[in-house]
Amino acid sequence: MTSNTRITTVRGLDKDLYSRMVTIARSLGRTTGELVNEAMKLYLAIAEGSETALKRSVEVLNSVSQAFREGLKEAELLWIKNINEVELSKQDIEKYDKKIVIYNVKKVIIGDDIDEDMFNKYIYKMISCEEIIIPKHISKITVYSKCQFVGRIEYS
Repeated sequence: MTSNTRITTVRGLDKDLYSRMVTIARSLGRTTGELVNEAMKLYLAIAEGSETALKRSVEVLNSVSQAFREGLKEAELLWIKNINEVELSKQDIEKYDKKIVIYNVKKVIIGDDIDEDMFNKYIYKMISCEEIIIPKHISKITVYSKCQFVGRIEYS
C-alpha cells in the first residue's frame, strides 16, 4: 500500500456491482481497489468538467454504445492485453492490417521503423499502460490522443 492509499469503508455499495468489479479485477490480474480508483477517476473527469464538456462526454459515450449495438465486434480490433512488455515493429503491424488496442501492458515499445502515419492508422488506443516508449519522429499530440490512463511516455 502506498502513502496515497488507505483502507476505506464504503456503505451502500450495490452487491452485484461490487461482485462484478471483483470478477473483472481478478480476470485482469489487478486489485479491486485499482479498478475502483480508475472508475472514480473516469467519473470525476466527466463530473468536474464544464456543462458543455459533460454533455460532450455523454454524447461520446452514447455514440460508442451505439457503435457496439450496431455490431462493433472485438474481432474488428486486434487486442493486445495483460502482458508485461510488448514491442511492435512495422512488419508486426502490417502483417495483421487491423487497428490495435493495447490494454493493461506494463511496457510498450513502438519501433523506430513506424512512422507517424502508420502509428495513427493502426494504433487505435493504449489504455492502462505503465510505460510507453515512442520514436521521437511521432508527434506528441498524436501519441497523447491515443492514450488513456498511461503512467509515463518516453521518446527515444
